[in-house]
This record gives sequence, structure tokens and C-alpha cells, in this order.
Amino acid sequence: MNKALDILKQNHYTFVAIKGDFEYHSILNGIAPIMNQMNEDVFFFKDCEVADKVIGKSAAMLLIKSQIKHLDAILISEHAIKVLDKYQVSYTYQEVVPYIINRTKEGMCPMEKSVLDIEDLDKGFEKLNATLTSLRKNMNK
Repeated sequence: MNKALDILKQNHYTFVAIKGDFEYHSILNGIAPIMNQMNEDVFFFKDCEVADKVIGKSAAMLLIKSQIKHLDAILISEHAIKVLDKYQVSYTYQEVVPYIINRTKEGMCPMEKSVLDIEDLDKGFEKLNATLTSLRKNMNK
């Protein structure tokens, strides 16, 4: 097992990224742990080994854009696998599902849904930021 995945499981984190002595971890859900850092520095995760509990196409696109070295996912969607394969990013997973379900368990995760038809990483990043902003506005109403 990879070090990042060990750290993720032992500490009940949702996301871990490591490179040498550098370690970043989070208990935030969804793409928040990735997006928060990438909005400060798009290459924050460059050359990192990453472990995440849930990887949909949205998270996969972000991590590819940030130029990670390797990804270990506990749960991964078929859409994420396609984009990881397309960009030839090394990954492992424990369970694959057709798509990531939303938090109410009534349909597809809105983040994954927002980039389903997008292949370009820059356009995906823009769309995910817009979707996240929209979702946050609706939560505050």
C-alpha cells in the first residue's frame, strides 16, 4: 500500500497528498480539499502521491491539471477512470462505480455532472469553480 493511502486510512482523512517531507491532509468532503489549494496555486499537488476516499471525474480532472504523480482512490467512478487513462496518470482503486452519487443519494454528484461532457482540463477547472460558486450561493439562500 502507498504511504498516502496508509495515512488516509489510519487518520480517517478524506484526502492526503505527499511529496518527500511535504504532507497535506484534509477532512473536508468533495473537491473542496483540492479546489481550495488549486485556487491559490494550480500546481499545488505537482508530483504528489495522492489518496482520496472518493474520486469522480471532477476530482480526477483537477488532480491531473495539478500534475500529480500517482492517485490511490478508495471509491472511483468510471468517468474518472476514463480521464485518468486518457492523460496516462498512474492510479489504483478499491471499488469502481458508474458515477459518484450526490449527498442526498438521489442522483449524480453535481460536480461530476458539471464536467461530464468536458475533456479540456482548463475548461473543466473553470466549470468546477463556477459550479462550486453557484452551489455555495444556493446553500446560503
